[in-house]
Amino acid sequence: MEQLRRYGELCRERWGITPLQIFIHRDEGHYGIPNDKTTWKPNYHAHIVWDWMNHDTGKSCKLTPQDMSEMQTILAEALDMERGTAKEQTGREHLERTDYIIAKQKQEAEKARAAKERTEAELKAVKSELKTEKLKNSAVEVGTTILDGIGSMIGTSKVKRQEQEIGRLQHELSTRDKSIEILQTKIQTMQSEHSRELTTMQARHVTEIANMKKQYEKDLSFLQSVVRKALAWFPRFREMLRMDELCRKVGFNDEQTEALIGGKPLRYNGTLYSETYRKRFNAENVIARIASDETNSRKFGLKIDGIPIVRWFREQAERLQHYVQPERNVRGLKM
Repeated sequence: MEQLRRYGELCRERWGITPLQIFIHRDEGHYGIPNDKTTWKPNYHAHIVWDWMNHDTGKSCKLTPQDMSEMQTILAEALDMERGTAKEQTGREHLERTDYIIAKQKQEAEKARAAKERTEAELKAVKSELKTEKLKNSAVEVGTTILDGIGSMIGTSKVKRQEQEIGRLQHELSTRDKSIEILQTKIQTMQSEHSRELTTMQARHVTEIANMKKQYEKDLSFLQSVVRKALAWFPRFREMLRMDELCRKVGFNDEQTEALIGGKPLRYNGTLYSETYRKRFNAENVIARIASDETNSRKFGLKIDGIPIVRWFREQAERLQHYVQPERNVRGLKM
């Protein structure tokens, strides 16, 4: 059982499928000679019921023929067994165990019937040869009669044995058919149990998701309430949030933004981005600071070298335009 559990763990790690139930059968097998208990050969095997659902995506796991072949290799290694030859190498289609047994028994029955037909044909041929010679003396007739008697005794005995063998094989076939029906019933029962367990797991999964969603909505509502209260208690809090967003948009990093929000002046070298002009402007050795708006004490503004940033961007754009335009005129004169 421990080896099978290890095999189930390996399959879960490899493909994400989980064994729900493992059944080990030790009570099945066959007699090499019917009714001879000394020839009993047990057939130890196990059945595993798998959970094929990926509970992260809600979809079923799909395995390819190569995956199924790899499963057999992993099973052989987990149970310390010899791996069978893959059908890709033999070129033969593999039969299920019960199908193989039935096919084998039908083959043996067919051989017995063929042997019986051959024996009957041989007897018939001998009789025909004796009759076609048209020997009329009584010695030959007596010989024919004796041969008929001997042939009847030998042939009947052999045919009876063959008929008994055929009967035995038919009985075994009938027994196998019943075993197949019992096995199919067990499989249906296992499938029903698996379906019930899967339905239960899915229901539990849906409930867990609903609970998580409910908790998320509760937490979100609480945070929204906290934000509303903070805005009411600290009127400038909303402005500070706006300044935080503005600083990040123009190009200040987290540490620089935090310093500016704290009211500290910041010496800066780099570029600043303007959404209005959709351009980055050089800002060499400038002093950035957040200060109260001169026209509204409840508002804040970001200033560069003491100039509101909107006006600073405009001045930079005009300076760049004046620089580019004369250069174009010079090029025109050269032409």
